[in-house]
Amino acid sequence: MLLLHSFGDNDDNSPLMSRRAWMSVAWGALFAASAAALAATGRFMFPNVINEPNGQPNEEQPFDASGLQFRPTANGWFAVAAVAAHSPGADAGVQQGDVLLQIDGKDTSQLTLGDINALLSRPAATYILRIDHLGWTRTATLQLKNTI
Repeated sequence: MLLLHSFGDNDDNSPLMSRRAWMSVAWGALFAASAAALAATGRFMFPNVINEPNGQPNEEQPFDASGLQFRPTANGWFAVAAVAAHSPGADAGVQQGDVLLQIDGKDTSQLTLGDINALLSRPAATYILRIDHLGWTRTATLQLKNTI
């Protein structure tokens, strides 16, 4: 029988369970239920968590939160090497072969690939990209998603 103490923590002689102990039991049960749901369905039990299996759980994931993969160019810019389908990058109209010139007005020639990947890994951030597409310069709004 589990009894919840109604006021703060109890002393060691009380038969009632303290709030702290009760919360520990509750969080443990929630974790166990989440783990069971993940094992049974491949998804967490919370609907706002993005957990899509890709068949490669132990391999390095090639994309950041933008869904874009970059490679350096000979002149110091960064070209889009790949765009993940249904990603924020694809939604913004970024295409393979585009050259990333600026992120929020900052020239990418002054950044490293690590700097760009760090910027584009921030969940729920919005960036204005300046892109060269086949000699034409345009801007694109990149809205990153909140992921796990």
